[in-house]
Amino acid sequence: MASAACSSLLAATNEPVYLGIDAQGVRHESKESAGDAPWMRDVARAHMPGQSMAARLDYQGVGIFRLRIDPQNGATREVTILRSTGHIHLDRSALLALKLWRWKANTWRQVDLPIFFQHGGRVLLFPHYTTLPIQQKK
Repeated sequence: MASAACSSLLAATNEPVYLGIDAQGVRHESKESAGDAPWMRDVARAHMPGQSMAARLDYQGVGIFRLRIDPQNGATREVTILRSTGHIHLDRSALLALKLWRWKANTWRQVDLPIFFQHGGRVLLFPHYTTLPIQQKK
């Protein structure tokens, strides 16, 4: 499923491979470390996408987003959709949240981040497969 995006490759093991470019211009792949993309270790601040409307509408989907990062300060400069979740509400939520992400200075220029919006308001960040609950408004 993730191999459909232009930024992901299919490794020999049939596992999806996601790409990042560090501040020196060196290309890295998520398969370099067991279960965690190297750029995820350098996240200084992560704002998770809200899914309250998506949960009410019972949407789910997987999208892949490319983040261009200012290496000098770690701020996300631009977020583009490489693969849509299939729902404009989920895509918009991801774009708005990812624009607020920050990395440690002088670590990354670009990263590809797959996000899986699940039924019930949970969000998975790949390739670390971290489940982060989203608090629902009642």
